[in-house]
Amino acid sequence: MRLGSPRVTAMIKAEPTLLVHGERLVEGAMRRQRKTRDDVLAALRSEGLDDLSQAAAVVLKTDRSISVLKALSGRWDGLTGIARRRHAPI
Repeated sequence: MRLGSPRVTAMIKAEPTLLVHGERLVEGAMRRQRKTRDDVLAALRSEGLDDLSQAAAVVLKTDRSISVLKALSGRWDGLTGIARRRHAPI
């Protein structure tokens, strides 16, 4: 099925967005998704984490909820198979 414009297609085919990777905020993705550092830190606290160093990644899911993948002994095994994209969907 072909949808109208690429912009409409991107909105309909939502994908998760990486907000934190390896202790670093993905500022561009956060801006596009209108999420703040406080939003990310609140998600960390809700998982019992104190700071970004304890998270392997933080992902904004398609339902707008935030998932936190905890770091395992400094390794980011939970990210196996997750592609890191340069541009998040609009």
